[in-house]
Amino acid sequence: NPIYAALATPLSLWFPPNERSTAASFFTSGSPLASSLGTLISTQLCSSNFLDGWPLIFYFMSLATIVWILIWVLFFANNPKHCRSLSLKEKEYLSKENEAHSHPDGEEKPPMPLQKIISSPATLTVMFATFAHYFTTSLMQNFLPTYARDVLALDFKSNGAFTSMTFTFKLLTFTSMTFTFKLLSKYILSFTADCLKSKNIISPTISCKIFQSAASFGVAIVFIFLTFYIDCTKQSEALFVLAFYGIFAAAANPGYFTSSCSFAPMYTGMVLSLMEGAGAIGHLGAPFLVGLIVKHGKSSEWSIVFGIIVIVNIIGGIIFLRYGTAEIQKWAHPKSSPSSSSLTMMAKKSERKESQCSLLKKKASEFLQCC
Repeated sequence: NPIYAALATPLSLWFPPNERSTAASFFTSGSPLASSLGTLISTQLCSSNFLDGWPLIFYFMSLATIVWILIWVLFFANNPKHCRSLSLKEKEYLSKENEAHSHPDGEEKPPMPLQKIISSPATLTVMFATFAHYFTTSLMQNFLPTYARDVLALDFKSNGAFTSMTFTFKLLTFTSMTFTFKLLSKYILSFTADCLKSKNIISPTISCKIFQSAASFGVAIVFIFLTFYIDCTKQSEALFVLAFYGIFAAAANPGYFTSSCSFAPMYTGMVLSLMEGAGAIGHLGAPFLVGLIVKHGKSSEWSIVFGIIVIVNIIGGIIFLRYGTAEIQKWAHPKSSPSSSSLTMMAKKSERKESQCSLLKKKASEFLQCC
């Protein structure tokens, strides 16, 4: 979570609003990449005879972390203005696009408006959306094989293929084979959202609401199908329905996640920390719910669990439709100091005086010519 918060702030300062969905899709791809490749690499290291095999996992991860830190120190910049590798033209473009998103250099930063951040409807909205998303994701990650065994009556071999197929369309899988497929839905939807915004077809806020609605209500529809239509005689249909779950769930990236990087760019790190806290509650809540309800693996028990998932996602979708936004909030705008304001006014006065002087010179010249 601290790493996510540290990375989220530069994300909102480096990318214009019309590119943030695509940027966020890359930003959130590291975790599933680690999940997929990490399992494969760890398996190979454990089977090695060098250094007893399994300690190599920790050595490898430590080395990878050190390399990442070195790359970060050498190449990272808080904002485009401080980046040495950008051209002046690129810096001017990004500065113009994000001029309202950062605090002016050389001025004392105001204290973080923590109370306004926590009590803001925009923050509370993305927190609940994160809770609903993680709540559903945790259930699918941890209990999809159990559901396949109890309700669909799949054997172990089919169960493995079943789980892999589902998460092909979502960035939540445990096999490296499906990494290419699971990235597609996130990238395609995010790129589509940014294209619509860049062509002024829809505003950033409308874009977030459309895709988050697809995520919330689409996932709810999937679980309604699982509750009332899918049973042990419809295994193929279950694969098809769960594939749609992956596609709908990926729409959350250009939905609530893009919103969280947009409405308070100066405080994105704090917003994301609050989101991850809500997500952690959802991640822990799903196993607790299943353990509380599913005692004998009956279809009726799973129907209750899925019904709760439907309700949570529908509520999250309705709340986001009402309060979700990608517009910068009033309390999140950088405040210019009096000194910078006075300098701006002085510059404007100077321009007016120069204009008046040039006008007088022109009239004097015309008068002399007439004489």
